[in-house]
Amino acid sequence: ANARHGHRAAKFDASSRVGINAVGPHGASNIISYTLWIKTSQQNIEMTLVHYGKIWGEIKDSASEKDIHTLTLDNGNPVFYTNYDSMLTSVDALALNDNRWHHLAVSMPKKSCLTSEIDIYVDGKKIQMKGPKIDKNIFHMTSGRMSLGGFGYAADGYENAMPQLRPYVGLMDDFMVFARPLRKTDFLWMLKRNFLKAVGWTCDKTSNSWETFPDEFKICSM
Repeated sequence: ANARHGHRAAKFDASSRVGINAVGPHGASNIISYTLWIKTSQQNIEMTLVHYGKIWGEIKDSASEKDIHTLTLDNGNPVFYTNYDSMLTSVDALALNDNRWHHLAVSMPKKSCLTSEIDIYVDGKKIQMKGPKIDKNIFHMTSGRMSLGGFGYAADGYENAMPQLRPYVGLMDDFMVFARPLRKTDFLWMLKRNFLKAVGWTCDKTSNSWETFPDEFKICSM
């Protein structure tokens, strides 16, 4: 599919997921930030973009449960969940479901920050969010799994606890995870049309050197 960077982007339909079987990378109060590009035209539906949740067990309310870390798109507007009944929603209608590429970013400013302190960026600009119902210091599930486009390998109970969420339908590119808060300088290169996005060995394997190209690296073999 046509990508925001490079030649390929992930194309999701109603049956697509990227499920990561390994545990993490979230854990307890540690900082997790991530960014991604999306392109979708889906209307009047809330879709899961990024989900981190427990592997097994019953899904409980925010007062008694460790936190998930889930980003969705509700009719074109970003929503961030720390539990099924605790969320941040955008104050303004953003209409990111206009079939154009948009850059989304979620940033924890410090360890164990309040849910209300989470920073959400759209196309490099911090947006105003409202909520949550219960504002508490974030403490992530310590045995959870991350997925893109749906619940992936997380517990089956999320489908019942959050029935409004549907699989993501659209394109996704350049998903990145950081173990620190995002910086202004991060957006300077992430929002460029081309950047140093991939590495690989040169096609001439005898030299084991990097073969560089203007504005990016090219993978010949790994």
